[in-house]
Amino acid sequence: MALHAFQQTLSPTYDNEVNDEESGSDDSVSPNNLNNNNEESPSQEILNCISMVDHEKEEDDLSTASLEEFQEDETVSRHPISEDDTCMTSSTLGLLQESWVVESLELGRPSTDRVHNNHYINKVAVSGGINMNHPNKIKAIFDGSKVELSLFFLFLTKSYFETVLKWTNMKLAGSVTSRSVTVKRISSAEFFAYIGLELGMGIICYNNIDQYWSTDVLEGHPTYKNTMSRNKFELIRSMICFTNPSEYNHEVASKDPLWHSRSILEHLVKNSATVATPTGPSSLDECAAPTKARTTEKTFNKEKPDKFAVRFYAVVGSVIPYMSSLCDNHAGNKTGVSGALDYCHLFRTLRTPLNHLFHPDNRIKFEKDSPSSLWVLQMAHQTKMCPDPSGGRVFFTDNFYTHHPLATALKLMTDGEARMIGTVRSTLVDATNRYYLEQAISNASGKERGYWCLVRAYNEHPDFSKLQ
Repeated sequence: MALHAFQQTLSPTYDNEVNDEESGSDDSVSPNNLNNNNEESPSQEILNCISMVDHEKEEDDLSTASLEEFQEDETVSRHPISEDDTCMTSSTLGLLQESWVVESLELGRPSTDRVHNNHYINKVAVSGGINMNHPNKIKAIFDGSKVELSLFFLFLTKSYFETVLKWTNMKLAGSVTSRSVTVKRISSAEFFAYIGLELGMGIICYNNIDQYWSTDVLEGHPTYKNTMSRNKFELIRSMICFTNPSEYNHEVASKDPLWHSRSILEHLVKNSATVATPTGPSSLDECAAPTKARTTEKTFNKEKPDKFAVRFYAVVGSVIPYMSSLCDNHAGNKTGVSGALDYCHLFRTLRTPLNHLFHPDNRIKFEKDSPSSLWVLQMAHQTKMCPDPSGGRVFFTDNFYTHHPLATALKLMTDGEARMIGTVRSTLVDATNRYYLEQAISNASGKERGYWCLVRAYNEHPDFSKLQ
């Protein structure tokens, strides 16, 4: 989809080149021949890889086309979960395995495929989907022309890009460094061509920008050379502005390391939450944007593939990987405003539920300005946008997020709809639940690799010494 949106953003001459290349793809070798033991020439291997990419693109198009039918055909029913449970527990496992019924499901893939040899995981895998919050608008897009580009403008609207172009021209006109450049204004066609080239850099990856315009045999790309000169591309990149230059605030800029791109981040997050909402299982995890920029928002983690990166917390559907929520981790942010309050500023309807959650009677075990509050808001936002048709949601997390107070707060904020499943660190387990966790570890010792079990989590006892 990103490739088609990239093509539609560029000049018509590029579309003709793509059509010529696609029309000649019938001469390429089938991907099935990649398994043969016969030696092939390097050019033949390249043709095989191109054929494989085209085959995968056709499957993606079929998956996209089935989204229109999904909203009307999917019906899911599930047994309600007991109000006494906080996390997904072993006592409810049998009920879930027996009573989760999927009557019809269109996900662009066969619903009978076994994704895992465990019966419970298979039930969870086919129980979710996606709810289109504006189905008529989505249907109109699929019925029209330039589908991929129209879908792209759902998340980053054309009016927003026009505003960014206005701000960029303001900065270009008032910049001292632009005096040596004859270009004082960027046209709309040039700007959208620049956006298309930036998207293309996520598909065709080189180490340096110069390589896209290179004339070497194994470097360069004709689309970049035919669309825009390298000097103009670098000029737009150096001058692009996502905030109004006339409203620059030094105090805010010195405290918020993402002040220059906060508007595009908020615009994307708002539209992602508005367009659609995942149903069924979802996952909460962090995603990274690798960078070499000199910014305090950048963090280092030697255990990650991208060691230096700007990191975000994201909630993504597990069956259909749609991102419903995204927020930066506020590294280096000195504004004094927590991530939870920033998220409530973006979605004001969540402010009252957050205040009710931290009522003294609920006895929440973490602070209102802690990252756990932000995680609860991100997960509970799905319930706010669209309650799950099955009556319950499951969020999968790793041991960085999973702890009993977070699951308790999530249950309270969603009125019992959401549960959590995840690995857990022993240091995050209270004394009430440590006994059952140690029992599960003892039972799992000596089992084959991949063995796992669910452990029920209980609320902390007010006087644990009496239980001893």
